[in-house]
Amino acid sequence: MKKRNLLMSVIILAVSFGISLSSVAEAAEVAYPTKPVQLIIPFPPGGWDLAIRPLADVSESFLGQKIVIVNKPGAASVSGTAEGIKSRPDGYTLFVAGVGAMSLQPHMGKVPYKVPDDFEPVMLLGSNPVMLAVGANTPFKSLEDLVREAKKRPGEVKYGSSAPGSIQHLAVELLSEKANIELSHVPFQGAGPAVTALLGGHIDLCASNPLNLYD
Repeated sequence: MKKRNLLMSVIILAVSFGISLSSVAEAAEVAYPTKPVQLIIPFPPGGWDLAIRPLADVSESFLGQKIVIVNKPGAASVSGTAEGIKSRPDGYTLFVAGVGAMSLQPHMGKVPYKVPDDFEPVMLLGSNPVMLAVGANTPFKSLEDLVREAKKRPGEVKYGSSAPGSIQHLAVELLSEKANIELSHVPFQGAGPAVTALLGGHIDLCASNPLNLYD
């Protein structure tokens, strides 16, 4: 019974984080976990990070070990994903897979892994729409205002995204194409820094998700 409960605890942790069960199931055949478990989040603090940390806290009560969260942002979540892939498959290093790393970047350039061959999806952790936010000091009160101003000043209206090639970046580029406007892209290392730049008046607008734009 104890072994069954242990295995169920490991499965709960794996499902909570949307990771592969292959490594943790192997580890469950022995005493697991006997030390803290590292969880790699390929995003900077804030946003998805805030949604995942409570799951880690709950999982600790099941496992009886500390979940050590390590933020490894960069390259539209490719950096953290690559770090997770090269770790030992012993169940002590887990990672969260981001949309950019899994669905976009493999089609835009070289990445140090193969999708889907190197992964075993378990569940969808969550989904968020892409939202467009403008600074309070800008004259934009609607999307029409933004398009009108961008046509007056091609390439001068600046927008931020979490990274080049991120879903937020591509969403605004699609908007630019459809509206026949030219916006200036300012990439950041994560959505949090992009929102901070927006609040500081360094950019005019920012493409992000509700987790980053609401308290």
